Amino acid sequence: MVSSKQNSERVGCLTWRSAPLWTLVVLGYLSLSLPAHSATTLFQWRQVASALEGRSEAQGAVVGTKLYVFGGYERVADGSLDAFRDAQVYDLGTNTWQLKAPMPEAITHAAIVVDGATIWLLGGYLGDVPHLSTSHVWKYNTNTNTWSAGPSLPAPRAGGGAALLGRKLHFYGGALQLAGQNTVTDHSDHYVLDLGASNPRWTRAAALPNPRNHMAGLALNGKAYAIGGQHEGSEGTANQAQVDVYDPGSNTWKRAANMPSPKGHISASTFVVGRQIVMIGGSTNNDINGAPSADVLIFDPKANVWLRMPSLPEARKTPVAGMIGGNLVVATGLGSSDAWKALKPNTWEIGADLPDELFEVAGGIVGNNMYLVGAGNSATLAYDLSRNSWSSASALTQRDFVGSHHTAEVFNRKLYLFGGLGSAGKVQIYTPGSDSWKLGAAMPFAAGSSSSALIKGQMYVAGGIVGGGTTDRASRYNPSNNTWTSVAPMPQGRNHAAAATDGEKLYIFGGRVGGNTLTNGFDTLQIYNPATDTWQSSEDPGSSLGPLPQARGGMGRAVFYNGEFYVIGGETASGAGATADGVYNRVDIYNPKTNTWRRGVDMPTARHGIFPLLVGGRIYVASGGVKAGASSSDKLEIYNPDPR
Repeated sequence: MVSSKQNSERVGCLTWRSAPLWTLVVLGYLSLSLPAHSATTLFQWRQVASALEGRSEAQGAVVGTKLYVFGGYERVADGSLDAFRDAQVYDLGTNTWQLKAPMPEAITHAAIVVDGATIWLLGGYLGDVPHLSTSHVWKYNTNTNTWSAGPSLPAPRAGGGAALLGRKLHFYGGALQLAGQNTVTDHSDHYVLDLGASNPRWTRAAALPNPRNHMAGLALNGKAYAIGGQHEGSEGTANQAQVDVYDPGSNTWKRAANMPSPKGHISASTFVVGRQIVMIGGSTNNDINGAPSADVLIFDPKANVWLRMPSLPEARKTPVAGMIGGNLVVATGLGSSDAWKALKPNTWEIGADLPDELFEVAGGIVGNNMYLVGAGNSATLAYDLSRNSWSSASALTQRDFVGSHHTAEVFNRKLYLFGGLGSAGKVQIYTPGSDSWKLGAAMPFAAGSSSSALIKGQMYVAGGIVGGGTTDRASRYNPSNNTWTSVAPMPQGRNHAAAATDGEKLYIFGGRVGGNTLTNGFDTLQIYNPATDTWQSSEDPGSSLGPLPQARGGMGRAVFYNGEFYVIGGETASGAGATADGVYNRVDIYNPKTNTWRRGVDMPTARHGIFPLLVGGRIYVASGGVKAGASSSDKLEIYNPDPR
């Protein structure tokens, strides 16, 4: 069915939140103008004002809009490491540093916890090297610029982890070194202080499974984390990759995914951003003193994976870092006074190039890898999310029916490829654990370039190209018993559309009709409700659904993140706003609750035939064509959307 809305440029009855100015116009009904063009913004580190003093092993954290740096070591004239009491604070708004009230004692290696306007320093090493563990606890009030003592730990500990869960302050692990001794002993003790009690006293909880020091400790989603660290004094040979998670409800620890490599000296540069954990710099196993790292890593607890961001300009051991107003801010470490910032939300990153150029790709994320197949090559490619590297084109088993224009879903750690041109109707299932492909039950309609989504354990596939035309058929696949069931057909059959789900319904944006032929495409929004087996369409008479702001096809799939759908890229024959090669770099974002569209940040490279994939709050866009029609690329670009 060809609609009169094909090739249309209309916007729809929408309110554009991102537009600073808007004008009502009449297009047969009231419509609002598009927001201003959103230019590409790349993630990049920029140097900011240097700290007043260069430091190693400083402690610190962000409170409000400022980064606090306490104490640390400085190498003095005779080569020894002296500890200092100074407190420095960085104001990102003014790009300036100030000295604050000095610490009551020269302490390093303290665990840090932020409680509102108060920063807690727990334990640590007291004074100059050689080390001496302390049980002292200090509190700094950022509002009054004053220090006060807290209840001392039950025993001296340095380099432990700490987390605030509700009003319970947890301290775990750490090392004991006594005066006049060179021996460093790790301990598994786990202490808890109830800050809501009238007379708070430390009590015991489940011991840390792998006793260590120089770890990162923090709280996320009601659980305490112990990340990395080292054994005893072996900072260059005994760093740990282990991640332990404490559940206060069951008073138990369990393992999470290991870091990509063992790392310590990360206590003050590991912090929470939204639903993820960010870790910057640190020390790796290399020589006796450990090699400083420039890594910037993200851990996503939901997916249980580590992701890699662009590295620091220079390697840093023991920096102090945090997030201020969307900016990652890093200072000191290795005795340096250097500081950097980088805006994270609404930026794109450039990832590692694919080993071969592909187009009309499909794929999915299983564990720590993104798997991708496409036209132009028969390879099964794997991208390591934590290392920013691709497998070779020959490393993994190829699918039996190569084809292209598949759609794909992941279920139970397997990748399901549906249909495709040249492999129409086939269901090919890849198991990464065994690096093997097998066939599932064939699709009821032998289509390529279909739309799909996984909803409550069922995979819905709709539309696509059958022979020389477009079908409106839709079916549900049950991966548990390998069976198909037909469901209500689409109101308007589409191919080369973008589809995703909010967990309840299937949303299909834009797309084309006919065979595998370039056209301008449609702006249609179609929504399928599995609960009622019914469809809505923006082309229904009297529909209030807001159509896609720019009619097009070739977006591969949409991404649902934080309550909104992201529709990225695409192609056109002669539609507005495309490159001279007929390809889009635009990102359109739809909020289904408010039925409104806004404009995201443009891709660095305009592409179509892509298959955007979400993990850890980041959207990975690999390969795709840079010219309308048959074209390919080896690009990988990663979007950090604004979580709003």
